[in-house]
Amino acid sequence: MLALSIALAIDAVSPRAPHDASPQRFALFADGLVATSGSDRPALGGGADLRAKVTPAFWPGIGIVAAVAKDQPVRDDVPARFDSSLTAVRLEACLVLPASRALDVAGCAEYLLGTSTVAAQAVEDATVDRQFWSAAGLAAELHVRFTKAFGIHVGLDGLLAVRPGRVQVLDAAGAPAVERDLPRWSAAFRLGPSAYF
Repeated sequence: MLALSIALAIDAVSPRAPHDASPQRFALFADGLVATSGSDRPALGGGADLRAKVTPAFWPGIGIVAAVAKDQPVRDDVPARFDSSLTAVRLEACLVLPASRALDVAGCAEYLLGTSTVAAQAVEDATVDRQFWSAAGLAAELHVRFTKAFGIHVGLDGLLAVRPGRVQVLDAAGAPAVERDLPRWSAAFRLGPSAYF
């Protein structure tokens, strides 16, 4: 009787994790992306995000994204062309809801801060212009888990540039001959692996 009491007491005070406890507190996403651009050539790039689980559904995060679009026309009646690239930090707040044991759906609000670079092509005095760039956006994602620690994700982002980039073509006197803002609206498709730890 005494031995049984001691065994029950030890069992009562010994630490035991709940069966439904999820040890993963962080998620790391790496992806390649294809985005719309100002010409018939899409922008190609990639990014990485680190998110932390505050509640089972709320995952804020921070990441970095970079993309480049090559050989874009300034205007149909102007022979000058340009390459544009973007590097930005992405701040995001995501709501993640389980759809099944292996599938989660997520919606994110995001804000990007970075630099837009425009490099002139097919002109005598080619220039490179770097400008501050920022955008706000919404994203929809699907997360597929193969194991508790590994999976893949697919995302679709819609972005509105708060501070769009600008393209300028100068004349022989150095005055702007042609000016054009880069598109305010863009959409990006993302795909890549996911890690949970």
